[in-house]
Amino acid sequence: MNQPEVDLNEVTKMYQILGLPLDATKEDMRRARNKLIAKFHPDKHRFDLHYEESMLNERMQSIQAAFLYIMEHYSAIQETLHFLPHHTLTNRIPVAVRSYWVYTSIERISNSDKEA
Repeated sequence: MNQPEVDLNEVTKMYQILGLPLDATKEDMRRARNKLIAKFHPDKHRFDLHYEESMLNERMQSIQAAFLYIMEHYSAIQETLHFLPHHTLTNRIPVAVRSYWVYTSIERISNSDKEA
């Protein structure tokens, strides 16, 4: 059975929301989701003036949506990324071969350092 094509920009966005490398296992994803939910759950910040409830709810929804998207498309994602060597999916490689969101984050930091 053929797996549906996955959008790599969407995939990297979802992994970024969970703060995970592209080679994360399903168990890594569950742990990351649970840790983020525990950190940003609205009930935990009920009396905290720094967080608005709507912002916390939105963040919780994006965390859950990212987790569900990755779990639903996990096989297709792995199939799409299987051609990449293991070390290219971590942060221990040159900037030029990192995933799009890591590369653009580093580029923005580098540009701001040059301007300072």
